[in-house]
Amino acid sequence: MEAHALQYALSWCHSHSLAPDSIVSDCKVLVNYICNKNTHNIHLNKFVTAINSLLSYFHNAFISYIPRGANEMAHSLAKKALGLDQEALWTSSTLALTINYLMKKI
Repeated sequence: MEAHALQYALSWCHSHSLAPDSIVSDCKVLVNYICNKNTHNIHLNKFVTAINSLLSYFHNAFISYIPRGANEMAHSLAKKALGLDQEALWTSSTLALTINYLMKKI
């Protein structure tokens, strides 16, 4: 599921001409699999092949692991996004408001 979500996010960024510099995930297995260019997991290969292809469009992109405890804000934003009926794009100003709102909820 994490691999599919990352593939979708990178595809969305590419189709909207957004180039992320930093990509973080709390799925250590996935991050290690991508960073180490592994190919032994038949279930991940389909997604990781697409992820690596998409990453080639983002020349400055760096993927890294972040522990779940340090990723609570992103986790909260993702849970909030799951309840949306349509796509939403948070700009820096709306993101700041969203973060302030979520911080009060946590």
